[in-house]
Amino acid sequence: MATRSRAAPSQGLLGACLLTAVAWWTTYYAFSIAHWGIPAAPALGIAVVVGYGLVGFLALREAPLDRGRLRVAKPRARDLLCVGLLLPAYPLGVALETSIRALLSAPPSSGFESSNDILVAGLSAAPVTTLLAFLVLLPATQEWFFRGVLLQGLVGRMGVLRGLLLTSALSAVAFAGGLPPQEGIAVAVAASCWSLLLGVVVLATRS
Repeated sequence: MATRSRAAPSQGLLGACLLTAVAWWTTYYAFSIAHWGIPAAPALGIAVVVGYGLVGFLALREAPLDRGRLRVAKPRARDLLCVGLLLPAYPLGVALETSIRALLSAPPSSGFESSNDILVAGLSAAPVTTLLAFLVLLPATQEWFFRGVLLQGLVGRMGVLRGLLLTSALSAVAFAGGLPPQEGIAVAVAASCWSLLLGVVVLATRS
């Protein structure tokens, strides 16, 4: 995501923390309600759109980026190279999380219905809706919230380095929220590294 306006959103660190907390809790409760009537995978997709999407939309109304509009920059050759570097990054992130789990002796499954549990179960029960949720709804909404709203605001207020680090920390806390301590640490470390890489790509490609 990129902005056409030089004015940065007005939310600082405290505002970004509050937005993340509200988005997480809204997503959690929306999932709990939606899961009563539909399977977990589409329920999670709807919950993320309601939680992160709604909170991000309201944040832009209070502190608009380019008068409330986000645009996708026209792709260039170097942009495609940056995005291509993300492909090997995902298995490396999974390997990092697995290594940290082993180091901390974290159980492979805590009983908590994490997104990975929902993905594995959903692929066998309802593959179409599961893929729609995990390949479209979740990444599009979460990336728009963290990299399109929070990152732009924090970088504009606090500079590139601190903006990247704080956005990565907030996304790590959000992804690890609700997990047991050992499992949560593993997820948080992997998520922060992945978020940092995505933030660099977003700022480098301005998209």
